Amino acid sequence: MLECLFSTLLLATSTVFVSPQGIDSAERDGLSKATAFASLPYACERLKPGRNTIRVSAGVYQCDRAAVVPSDTEILGAGFHGKQFSELSASPRWKLSAEAAEETLDKESLIVIRRDAQNVKIYGLLLRSSGEHPISGGVTMTHAEKIKVDTCRFRDFRWFGIRALNCKEIEIAGCSFRHCSLQKFKHRSGQILTRWLSDSTIHHCRFEPMPSGGGYGYKGGGHTNVRLHDNRFLPSYFSIESPHESEFGLEIDHNELNGAISVPKGGQGADPGKRGHEYSVRIHHNLMTDSYAIEGPRNHLRVDHNHIRISKVGGRVYSQFGGTNHGPVTFDHNVIENVDRSILWIRQGLAEKVLFEANTVFVADAPGRAGPLFSAYSGENINQWTIRDNVIVASWNQPRQLLNTQRGVPKKMSIQNNLLVNVTDAPEGNEVGTWPGFQRGDAAKPWGYFSSVSARGPTVDRGIRDEDDFGGEGPDIGAAEYGVQFDVVGPRR
Repeated sequence: MLECLFSTLLLATSTVFVSPQGIDSAERDGLSKATAFASLPYACERLKPGRNTIRVSAGVYQCDRAAVVPSDTEILGAGFHGKQFSELSASPRWKLSAEAAEETLDKESLIVIRRDAQNVKIYGLLLRSSGEHPISGGVTMTHAEKIKVDTCRFRDFRWFGIRALNCKEIEIAGCSFRHCSLQKFKHRSGQILTRWLSDSTIHHCRFEPMPSGGGYGYKGGGHTNVRLHDNRFLPSYFSIESPHESEFGLEIDHNELNGAISVPKGGQGADPGKRGHEYSVRIHHNLMTDSYAIEGPRNHLRVDHNHIRISKVGGRVYSQFGGTNHGPVTFDHNVIENVDRSILWIRQGLAEKVLFEANTVFVADAPGRAGPLFSAYSGENINQWTIRDNVIVASWNQPRQLLNTQRGVPKKMSIQNNLLVNVTDAPEGNEVGTWPGFQRGDAAKPWGYFSSVSARGPTVDRGIRDEDDFGGEGPDIGAAEYGVQFDVVGPRR
């Protein structure tokens, strides 16, 4: 073992150069700008064992095969300073496979991180193919560990910008993705595509709208201790989707999302507590603008402290299309505006142990679309629902029914200590008011908040709990606290 350690310490540490003026030749060593190679694939093939840095000068590099990157390698492009950047572009000569398959995804990418590789960093590159001749993707990795992709741009790929399969300690930071899922490959298309990802973060990235194809910003499944934060998702179809049975500590926070978050599991998934996590998925402190905001079912789901400001008609805040789910599902301390059809909607299946508390909800006009705000066809579809300490304000032009009062639905819901304005069918134990007692605050855009006009307002000290997430300060009802702004740190621009 000592001999192995000693030999490792003696491995070479070198810097290799790639330049548009370089030459891919065995007569060169690539160790200086004067003896630079002409392509990243060739430079990777010439690396010696040890820690290596490949410096890719500004320019355009036509590639007809993948650059296969070994462990302990840094690839440093020129970054993005005006017109100075390092562009890897898939050549029209790149031969494409007729059909998608796992082996195809591994081969048809501009950069392939070698299987089981560790300690790889990729920085400051523009990676692209073309809409007329798109290769599979930009960067792909399998069973890799400690990989960072930082400040790269991905454009016009067939199935993905970045793909990570069975990887851990992956960081994707400050990258942008445009048209990186032009075609749909079963359920495996997304501008970032992952499977069985653990101990990883994806942050400060920008996802552009998709003209066609899969339409997913981030598509994953099987997360353990993974965080997606401070990203901007502009696709209007699905911003994030993870329809997987094994989710342990997936955190989605401080993002702007123009499309839905879809985290359905048809049945009851595993208990995340057995893996040391409080939740399977937590969605918090996001700005969400889609009328189809969250798709379930998902047990051990918490949705809290979001600003859900719906800008599209025709949808619900939370929807479940089937499956037997025993919960728990918690919605708390959210500000929700412009609710269209309903707040929570169960189309089929069973949804149990749902808690909706301390939310502030404003309901929009929905001509011809308005349904009960908590909507289930039958009591057989729900069980142990608790709706408490909320402020719900319907439009003055369109009173809203709180819930379906038929088919045994009320017997499955506990509804108390809510302030309801222009909302009908409220059971005893709630206050039906004509004034919510709110003023709107002007927090840093796009975040908004509501606070009580005075300490004597109808939202103050009316909740059933003695303390809450704000340590007992102010009222116990609604998402807003007297003297406390509902404000969060938004994504980096």
